[in-house]
Amino acid sequence: MLITLGGLQERREHGLDVNRNSKARMTRSGRILRDEWRAVWPDLSETETEPSVENVYLEAAEDKAATAASILPTFDVPPRRGTRGDRAERGAQLSRRVFVSLAQNSRLDAHHVGFYLDWFVYGLPSMLVWKDWKDPKGSPFIQRIQPRHVYPLAWNQRGQLSEGLIIKRRRYLDLIREYGPGNPGILQITGAGRGKVERMYEEVWWADEQHWGIGIAYESGVTNGDFNYQRPSNVGYTKMSVAWLVAPHAHKLNGCPIISQKVVSADGEIRGKLDAGLPGLKTAHALNLEVMLNIRRALHAPPLAQNIENLEDWGEDAVLRGVRGPDEAVIAYPRPPAAFEAFAHVQDQIDSARGAMAFPLQRSGDPGASIASG
Repeated sequence: MLITLGGLQERREHGLDVNRNSKARMTRSGRILRDEWRAVWPDLSETETEPSVENVYLEAAEDKAATAASILPTFDVPPRRGTRGDRAERGAQLSRRVFVSLAQNSRLDAHHVGFYLDWFVYGLPSMLVWKDWKDPKGSPFIQRIQPRHVYPLAWNQRGQLSEGLIIKRRRYLDLIREYGPGNPGILQITGAGRGKVERMYEEVWWADEQHWGIGIAYESGVTNGDFNYQRPSNVGYTKMSVAWLVAPHAHKLNGCPIISQKVVSADGEIRGKLDAGLPGLKTAHALNLEVMLNIRRALHAPPLAQNIENLEDWGEDAVLRGVRGPDEAVIAYPRPPAAFEAFAHVQDQIDSARGAMAFPLQRSGDPGASIASG
């Protein structure tokens, strides 16, 4: 069913709302992969730090994705039943060549590991069936889509995506270069801003099982932020403008061109397969930060000087004079005790994260146990 601009705006708001939890988890996962970790201190203040422990999450994701992608898919098309043997075999071979050609044209061997990374990290590997419309002889291909840009709206009874959005934050100059300065949608949305041209806009792809279209949108306080990791709970749905870059029309495919595979979960939520290991890893990071801070304070503890007359002469071969009196002259370095037993707790949390992610030490080359036999 074709939709209007009002329908596109309503679907965008609905997509941000129903995917709030999964996008918040994707935000967390993406930051951990990029080593943008956060620490909460005893006074409840929060700071962004680099990881203080081994990033087991990134290691597990890359190792598992590379292992799973080491075997490329094979295409087997059985002959159609009810047809003569030779004719059925020729039809099956022709269909197989079509699938192989699609995989080669899509460079599936290069993107294979990326789809598995999206599976383990985000729980929503996604792709788009596309072609180069400027090339009349061009063949269709599969384009990998970042899961954080995909907003599922509806699934059919076979578990396939039947309607969805792809929302990407793009520069105005890039949109002009791709769609042309005279595109009615670009002229309309810049006119809605009373001639003010924003640096960034949203490119909103919409598709269902019969139609598709591309819109351009701008929302004050949202589009000009880091929309790739915008938390939907912060979206106010105010002062929003939408227009069509490509008006909705039939795509003549046998399904929605946005293809997503949701990871099976007990509650139906979209989450990465390695999310279970994050609590232990975050605890290890926070605890290790405090232990390292305590050690640093001990290393740089200030000296305690008592009953020294000429302390300013302190240095090599210096002669210090004590103050007359019964009190003893003292120069000491009282250091706070370092809680070295906390390192054992840190390691326990890391081991817990490894266990939850099924990523033992042996996968990274560490024996993890005694190698002596007997």
